[in-house]
Amino acid sequence: MGWIKTADDYFTGANAQLEHHGVQYIIDTMVEALKRNRERKFTYAEVGYLTRWIETRTQAEVNDLISLVQNGQLEFSGGGWVQPDEGASHYIDLIDQYTLGLRKLNATFGTTCGHPKIGWQLDPFGHSREHGNILAMLGYEALYVARIHHLEQDVRVKEKRLEFNWYPSDENPSRKLFTGSLINLYTDPPTFCFDADCVDPPVVANPKFDNYNVDDVIARLKAYVEGFRIGTQPHKHVFMPMGSDFHYQAAEKNFRNMDNLIKVVRNKTDYNIFYSTPACYTKAVQEAGVAWTNKTAPDFFPYASGTHSFWTGYFTSKPACKGLIRQSSNIMNAMRTFNAYALPSNRNEHNTPEEKVERACGLAQHHDAVPGTCKEHVTQDYNYRLLQGWTAAEGVFQESLQAISQKAKKNNQQFPAQTFCRYLNESSFNPFHS
Repeated sequence: MGWIKTADDYFTGANAQLEHHGVQYIIDTMVEALKRNRERKFTYAEVGYLTRWIETRTQAEVNDLISLVQNGQLEFSGGGWVQPDEGASHYIDLIDQYTLGLRKLNATFGTTCGHPKIGWQLDPFGHSREHGNILAMLGYEALYVARIHHLEQDVRVKEKRLEFNWYPSDENPSRKLFTGSLINLYTDPPTFCFDADCVDPPVVANPKFDNYNVDDVIARLKAYVEGFRIGTQPHKHVFMPMGSDFHYQAAEKNFRNMDNLIKVVRNKTDYNIFYSTPACYTKAVQEAGVAWTNKTAPDFFPYASGTHSFWTGYFTSKPACKGLIRQSSNIMNAMRTFNAYALPSNRNEHNTPEEKVERACGLAQHHDAVPGTCKEHVTQDYNYRLLQGWTAAEGVFQESLQAISQKAKKNNQQFPAQTFCRYLNESSFNPFHS
């Protein structure tokens, strides 16, 4: 949620000269494509974008989305407000952004069908043990990652250890999280990208058409599965992610080609190929009778994508933004404390002022936000949203302090206005004149 463009621009599709995608259209076309074929499935992660979509669509459109969740075609993985960074974020902020995202899913879809079971951390630049520990304590059954040190990835591929049981906790040595590292980051298999952004050939399954290519498609798929994938894993379940950054903006093109791929492979091979989800895949491999290896060692840090290519600068880059995020988190938790003491009768977990702070802090945990790996104007947008959250928090503090004071003094006296001093760390001086 934010990188080359701001989170809102990525949702609306604005500023297309920077990047032409719009997430709202991805969700729109995904819903329509799933409705056309009951076998189709889709996995969705970031609740921040989903909430924007829900808040800007008709109830009939939202009901369509709810139906797809209830019938199992749409599955949520991750489930946080964003897909968070794991290296520069604080554990309190990680928990808060998951709380916000899961709360929205519970409120919209219920606590069964809409509740994620799988952690989905495919793009953060390395992975922390404490984040895995948090997911395990939240009840997640598995975690999938995609960016670990290239040398460790090579060893795990060679030894068929890309999937393993991770024991991330010191205080509870028995706490585990089944973890898998994807072999090709999080993109489609080579030559099988059917998105509108891609130039790979479609699956032409009808022999009446020129460029009929079923035999070629099957040969390429077999080369991928048997020549590349099966030799890297201790079982015969092959997880093929189909998609990438901002794909499915014209979702029918993706799904129509996957429909054709499934049809021709079923007809001409002994492969059992079908639409699936991370949760279904996890269940299948857990039942495969594999003796998984264990990981108890520390984090997957630092991340290196190649020789002398360490992704470590983000630990300290843009320190002012990192500091503002921490200050904002402190303000949010202080606001909650005062609210708890004040016990206001008109408050609930979806109140606008409090949630404005929560959304700003949650957004700032994105893996291109707190690391500082976004464009400068996007960083400024994160900062602006955090400071807007401060303004909302001022009103909450004022109401809470007044309620506490009136209860203590047993009167209705107005409490003096309280504001933050936003220039506390700045100096002023008169300019020199010669």
